[in-house]
Amino acid sequence: MAEHDVAATGKLAQRGEIDGSDLAGFVDKTLIAASKLQRYGMNFNFVDGKMQMYAVEDPEHLAERRERAMLPPLPIYKHLLATIYHLRETDEIAQPAPAKP
Repeated sequence: MAEHDVAATGKLAQRGEIDGSDLAGFVDKTLIAASKLQRYGMNFNFVDGKMQMYAVEDPEHLAERRERAMLPPLPIYKHLLATIYHLRETDEIAQPAPAKP
């Protein structure tokens, strides 16, 4: 997906035509697929029975971005994922895989 698609989807969210959490999921999947840092902390790598959140841009303001997108605080989201997928929560960070040509 192109950066233009992410920007256009962001405008839909600003107008209330899509939910902020849907936007966050779309943006993060798009960024990870492009081997970039995710914005909202929605994607995790599951390895050896544990969770590793993919790295995020500007981690100091992650909680604010998640709140604006109507997402739960990261510790709650991580606990929910760990419970659903029967994985151990960790503070480990995964890097996006290099983009394929």
